[in-house]
Amino acid sequence: SLNDGPSTVSDGYSCSNNLLTSLEGAPSKVGENFYCNFNRLTSLHNIHKHIKHVGGYIVASSNLIKSHVLGLLLIDGLKKVFLDNKQVQKIINKHLSGGRDVFACQEELIENGFEDFAQL
Repeated sequence: SLNDGPSTVSDGYSCSNNLLTSLEGAPSKVGENFYCNFNRLTSLHNIHKHIKHVGGYIVASSNLIKSHVLGLLLIDGLKKVFLDNKQVQKIINKHLSGGRDVFACQEELIENGFEDFAQL
């Protein structure tokens, strides 16, 4: 678990390779990249409620993420995300670099058959 960890990190933060199933307790503010790869995450449900700001990338590859990625668009400063599902990654990154329109991203995910991903 990430409980009792730092609430703010001025540089990058890594919680990779820890068998995590949730990001609850993650720092709410990360100055650079956030690494949570090689865990057991199946969803990013409410990620925007745990992590408010990332000044770089979120690397969440090598997880079993199957749903709830829309909250990534609500994380201030996030530039790019890395996921195993490259189609979902491409859609999210397109909207991160664009206007961050959550509804447009949701619609595009659904149109491409990713209904489970198109949730907060």
